[in-house]
Amino acid sequence: MLERDLQKYFLKRCSARGWFAVKTDSSSRRGWPDITLVQTGGVIQLVELKTLSGCLSVHQKRVHAEIVAIGGVVHVLSGREAVDHFLNTSVI
Repeated sequence: MLERDLQKYFLKRCSARGWFAVKTDSSSRRGWPDITLVQTGGVIQLVELKTLSGCLSVHQKRVHAEIVAIGGVVHVLSGREAVDHFLNTSVI
């Protein structure tokens, strides 16, 4: 599965759950996570989607660490199975 197909799948599943999820245009910040997710109750999480063979770039690792350091949440999900697990276990 290509990363863009995984993103479409994730966005569709989030919408079905009543969550607001959008593919983030990160042209102004290299390494920014792929998806901004707003869940029930206004909880905001950032999601990086990868294919099973994909890995984080140096920029992604740095930016994700910066986000986490100030209390943000970044989920890195590799493959459809990881996406399904996240969606099925997220209780928010």
